[in-house]
Amino acid sequence: MSQLYMLLNVRKSWVLAFILLSIVIPSCKKEKAVKPCEPRLILGKLTLKCDGEYEFRTNGGGTILINLERTQIIVKHDDYEKFRIEFWGANLDGDKILINFNHENLNGKHIKDRLLATRTLIFPDGAKITMASAGMDKEVGTISIYDGKESHQFDLASKTVKHSSLDASKALQLDRDEADGETGTFSMDDQGLEFFNIYNEATPGNKVNNRLKLGTIIRNEPTRVNDFFDDPRLGHT
Repeated sequence: MSQLYMLLNVRKSWVLAFILLSIVIPSCKKEKAVKPCEPRLILGKLTLKCDGEYEFRTNGGGTILINLERTQIIVKHDDYEKFRIEFWGANLDGDKILINFNHENLNGKHIKDRLLATRTLIFPDGAKITMASAGMDKEVGTISIYDGKESHQFDLASKTVKHSSLDASKALQLDRDEADGETGTFSMDDQGLEFFNIYNEATPGNKVNNRLKLGTIIRNEPTRVNDFFDDPRLGHT
């Protein structure tokens, strides 16, 4: 009888231990739950988002989104919610993919392909993004952002940020040393937005004015894009 009693006590102990483990283990899992991902600050106003996309906020309300995996750059602005300029694309050189962001869209409409090896867009607040290439049929080597004292440069080969600085004199010098190439901008008012080129700079310091209207959008008709540039290389512009 005493042996049976002892056996029952042992079983009860095992059952109690199992119940305690079933309570403790889930609570430990909850304590070790992974925290939600948060954007990582690179420097100044440049951050790396959780999806791998880089975001830069200009001093005047502009936004630059750079996705090196999808070969896509998107430009937006706080003062015009339903607006975006997109630089995207790559070319094939045999079996090699050459990333060159050569296509340009305004609100989803393919307006043109770039006209010079290097392409720059200047924001109304003066911030600048430059996609530099050694030739029309060459890959974009670097993407540079200049905004006041800030300068950032992405290396396309390694898909990394190779330079970030808050030194105003360094930003000015780097900007001066880099040719802007085909350079455009955009302007906004109560009626809508105009996307246009303003000058070409094939070599540093040698700017040639060349105003060229590319496209417009209207605030109360966000899906309507007026394409003013007839790119002879493309049948749909």
